[in-house]
Amino acid sequence: DIQADLDAWEFSGVTNDVKSADAVVVSYTSVLNLAAESGLVVPSAIRDAWPVRPTREMAALVEQTRQALVAINDAAASLSEDALGQGTLAEAREAFAAGQFDQAKLLASRSTTMRFNTETADALISVALEKQANFKPTMFTKIGLYGKDPDAELAAAQVAMAEGRPEEALALAKSAYKTWDSAAKSGMARLAIAFGLLAALACGTYWLLKKLETGKEDSDTVRRKVTTGHVLLPAEERKKGWKDWDNAP
Repeated sequence: DIQADLDAWEFSGVTNDVKSADAVVVSYTSVLNLAAESGLVVPSAIRDAWPVRPTREMAALVEQTRQALVAINDAAASLSEDALGQGTLAEAREAFAAGQFDQAKLLASRSTTMRFNTETADALISVALEKQANFKPTMFTKIGLYGKDPDAELAAAQVAMAEGRPEEALALAKSAYKTWDSAAKSGMARLAIAFGLLAALACGTYWLLKKLETGKEDSDTVRRKVTTGHVLLPAEERKKGWKDWDNAP
């Protein structure tokens, strides 16, 4: 930036450019010291970028480097030597050495997340095991557990934990505990739904039977109305039964 201003004979901006460049140099120096304390070496790509990249881009690059270093140092301070996240932290250091600062920051954060998940999964598996041991089946819990298998989920959580998959172990243990804990409520809810369906079916059947009975009564009424009153016999039978009542002796 300074050279560009000089080439363009824009001397008014040189002072500000010098101040900005000086701030970046100070920040870069602190990054170098931080890397040395962490046992890391700042990639040579940053040194090579100084002559060719503008000051604002170097400032952003130095800040990315600093954030990655802080994340790696924080992760290293929170992880014990035998913690599960140490492998991910090693990957973060490798990414930093390759100049992949965003990836290094992400991996460092993930290593601490793995530690937290490991501790939480361990605690939750213990709680789920206690819940399993004290669980007493009742009519409601049996109905609530129908189609579910918390025992298998807890066993799978223990396997996942042993194989270094704490996130999966945490989810499985949580699901198993929740299934046991809510079995009675789930059973009552299922029974309520079943009784509701039966009640609806009974009401529908009653309504249909009443409808059929009403239809039958209406049919009988119509038939009685049609057959009530004078019955007209055929003409020949009417002649045979005719009598002159006026001239009858």
